[in-house]
Amino acid sequence: MPNRFNRIISTGSTAAAFNTINQNFAQLDAEAVKKQFKDANGNSMISGNLGEELFGTSLLDSEGTGMFMGLYRANRFGTVYYFKGTPVGLDGMAPDDGRIGSWRAKPGQNVITLLGG
Repeated sequence: MPNRFNRIISTGSTAAAFNTINQNFAQLDAEAVKKQFKDANGNSMISGNLGEELFGTSLLDSEGTGMFMGLYRANRFGTVYYFKGTPVGLDGMAPDDGRIGSWRAKPGQNVITLLGG
């Protein structure tokens, strides 16, 4: 990945060099939390801490259709399938009591909400 980090100018001031170094480290720190890949069609894969109790890998297209694998709620793991941003399928632990199973919602319904989450 060329030109990923800012170059340190050898003829610049020490303060400017430290600022550039700090900006480069900030980019590395952001990667320690999550890593994102996108293609030319708007599809994305994001891995790491995704916020709102999500920790895992998300694969989504530009309309929000796809899947998430990992910790989707405190102490609940599974694979959640999305259709246009709405969770419509779950393979893993139910959000209410943690039982293991596979569930699908009818179109327009949220499978997590239906299971008490």
